[in-house]
Amino acid sequence: MIVLVTFLCYDIFIHLFGTVDVHIFIKMLPKGNTFKMHSLKRIIGHVGRQLSVTRLVAITGKQLILPFYHVVSNERLAHINHLYKHVGTKSFEKDLDSLLKNFKPISLQQLIDVNGQANQLDKPSFHITFDDGLRECAEVIAPILSRKGIPATFFINSGFVDNRGLFYRFKVSLILDHIEQNEVSKNELKAIRNLMPEGAPSLKNANTIVNLLKNLTYEHQFVINQVADVFEIDFGTFVRKQKPYMSKSQILKLIDDGFTIGAHSIDHPQYQKLELEEQLDQTKESLQYVQEVLKVPYKVFAFPFTDHGVSNDFFDELYNKEKPLVDLTFGTAGLKTDSHPKHLQRIAMDGTELTALQSVKAAYAASAIQQMFGINRVKRK
Repeated sequence: MIVLVTFLCYDIFIHLFGTVDVHIFIKMLPKGNTFKMHSLKRIIGHVGRQLSVTRLVAITGKQLILPFYHVVSNERLAHINHLYKHVGTKSFEKDLDSLLKNFKPISLQQLIDVNGQANQLDKPSFHITFDDGLRECAEVIAPILSRKGIPATFFINSGFVDNRGLFYRFKVSLILDHIEQNEVSKNELKAIRNLMPEGAPSLKNANTIVNLLKNLTYEHQFVINQVADVFEIDFGTFVRKQKPYMSKSQILKLIDDGFTIGAHSIDHPQYQKLELEEQLDQTKESLQYVQEVLKVPYKVFAFPFTDHGVSNDFFDELYNKEKPLVDLTFGTAGLKTDSHPKHLQRIAMDGTELTALQSVKAAYAASAIQQMFGINRVKRK
């Protein structure tokens, strides 16, 4: 089975890419007797990095990429460190320089003008976006983008502007940071056990608490707050002192400086776990904030987490022919094509050890494979 899959992969790469050095290919193969999906992803990534962007664009026919980040900082961010790896300013600037060498930066308005259709662009292009509306967007990211002449869109959660709330995953990271730096006492462990509903996993030590916290989701926010109380972690104090989000005045300055702003839900839920009415409420209210409070002429929305599992009914409501609520929407499925032509997929840039160009090339190689097997299109029910 391993040999069969190995030869299949090699045959695919030869078919798609013309040539791949067999010795390099063999070095990419996993050691041992298992061939898992992550091994195939690793091979795809390595092969993609051997090829030029020009070649990858020609193979896939995809002229447009939409890279996205959350935060750029040289600081240790306790509310993020336990969630994903973020880049520092030097790495970010290198990322931007590599993108500029291979792609033309375009504005959100240019993207809206072509209805998100890459085949209407004259050359390989990119539009960069940033999720969650963190204050580093105004203080760190925007000045770098301005200096390099790169337009960008910042997607904000309307419920967190002016630090009026805190994303539940940031709360989890703060608790994990506290556990990492402090020993969990027997009394704290007992108190947290008593908070758990019947049938919850047994909590024997700090490691089991960590595992529990990592698996808590949007609907468990009450539990997260109770666990924080046990450890005497005051999220309100953190928000007032740290100010993790941009203020309204910072966002307005971004607009004055030529950047664009989009909606990202009210408080960052997982859409696939919401009923359709809740999905629409989260979307409409955040769009309304951007439109009415920030007074921008365009309407764009990026899904928090992912658009996976979101139905056709949701998009039919947003793209109502008589009165569409949005100009464009954005997901996180790399270079896949969506069944809704104005819903565009983006490539994640943080949370990985790869540079931006490596991530982009890996996405292109994956897209080539997906096209060959007919799985390059997001289908919805």
